[in-house]
Amino acid sequence: MKQRLRRSVSVLLAAFFIALPLFSASNAYALQITDLDQCADYAKPAVEYLIDHGIIEGTSGRFNPTIPVTREQMVKMLVESRGIDTSSPPDKASFIDVQPNQWSFRYVEAALKAGIIMMSSSGRFYPYQQTTREQMATMFVRSLGLTSDQLLLNQSLNTVLSLNDSSQISDWALDPVEFSLEHKLMLGTGSSSFSPADKAERQQAAVVLYRFIMARDQLEAAAQAFQAPPIYPCLLYTSDAA
Repeated sequence: MKQRLRRSVSVLLAAFFIALPLFSASNAYALQITDLDQCADYAKPAVEYLIDHGIIEGTSGRFNPTIPVTREQMVKMLVESRGIDTSSPPDKASFIDVQPNQWSFRYVEAALKAGIIMMSSSGRFYPYQQTTREQMATMFVRSLGLTSDQLLLNQSLNTVLSLNDSSQISDWALDPVEFSLEHKLMLGTGSSSFSPADKAERQQAAVVLYRFIMARDQLEAAAQAFQAPPIYPCLLYTSDAA
């Protein structure tokens, strides 16, 4: 289920990053985006990097950094960053609202096959729906090949349960959010909050994806450790977890 970029590509990208302390707008593709100056300072290097490596794209010369990222856009970013093959999508759609004639069809089907997303009882993916922070955390963690059971049995929820808004995090997102925070893939939105239902801006998704790529080896090592016998075989969610 796990797939990754070729090792040589990862090394090349990492070497490029190390060679430049900050990415500048002199990069060829980034120059074609006219609203990079509207990115927050913390997000601009990540956005430039991802645009130049073809992982994210602008629309009509704009990146629109503060617009929320949609679920289909989020899936495309993850599938591209993981190097997941999209060349042979199925003939029949798995979701009733993502059909073969839609641009996101091959990405959504690849993400479903890789376990990044799951089937819903409604049979819908809701591709145009804006991605929430807890959905983004869950997609990123699943892309590492981690299942809900592996997360449940191999980690506590100490970080999540210490948040002021832990009760607002959906049950299915508690463990992915814990993993994301523990491994610095995502940060809180305040001194002790996660804001799980907030919509993820395009620039925020770019920053998380950039961290994901740069910390690939460490994240994959952590995921591999979760394949081992569980640390907490009797761990159960407490009644006040959500």
